[in-house]
Amino acid sequence: MAYVFDRRPYMSLKNLSLLTKVVLVAGTIGLVAIAGAGYFGWQTSNVSSNYQDLLQNDAQVPFLLARANRNMSEVIGSLYKNAASTTEKDNADAVAARDKAKGTAVEYFSEAATILPDRASEIKGMEAQFEAAMDGSCGQVAKLSQSTDTAQNLQALQMLIADCQPAIVKVQEAVTSFNDGIVKGVAAQVQENATTVSQTIWTTISGILLATLGIIALSVIVMRSSVTQPLAFLLRQMRAMQDGDYSVKIDNRDRKEEIGRIAN
Repeated sequence: MAYVFDRRPYMSLKNLSLLTKVVLVAGTIGLVAIAGAGYFGWQTSNVSSNYQDLLQNDAQVPFLLARANRNMSEVIGSLYKNAASTTEKDNADAVAARDKAKGTAVEYFSEAATILPDRASEIKGMEAQFEAAMDGSCGQVAKLSQSTDTAQNLQALQMLIADCQPAIVKVQEAVTSFNDGIVKGVAAQVQENATTVSQTIWTTISGILLATLGIIALSVIVMRSSVTQPLAFLLRQMRAMQDGDYSVKIDNRDRKEEIGRIAN
């Protein structure tokens, strides 16, 4: 004959020892704390990744374009120097400075477009405007101003003031406006990250606190129903027997933990 054992009494919560119940409560609270820490770590990792992306991309672009603006100003300065030069050496120095400033400005435009591909077309457009100015009115100024003839230099200076410089300044204004937009976007992202961190902190603290209070409340209910009340009832039965009432039926004798052992 096969014997079937009913394991349910052994699996019941009431059959767990007091120490086990305490360990379960503490362990559950510990798991909640670990979950909260994991959530906080995940969110802060996302924020850290966003900051890293800003520093390596968006935040770099304004610096590069500001340098491009500076080099465009140096181009204008070199053209003025050309127009004011009275010797071949001065003209050669001004041409070398202009070529270097122009090349460096183009490099900064290209680097900025590479770092910020989503807005590369806008950056390339500003670069194209600068190149067009250098090939157009500024190119004519450069040719005229390479002479040491006073009349020709005066003509170059007039063209520089009337056409070339305004064309380059227009590009510089576009670059400045573009930079302002990038800086505002970076500032908004920084503020969003700060808000996310603040919300994560409060969400984590609130979640852990509420979960801990819930676990404590549930533990009190469970401990009261499975330990405190049965123990109080057992004590009343034992007092009755102590007073001579041996007809009292002792309950909870089937329990496998401390109360069951006392009842037996």
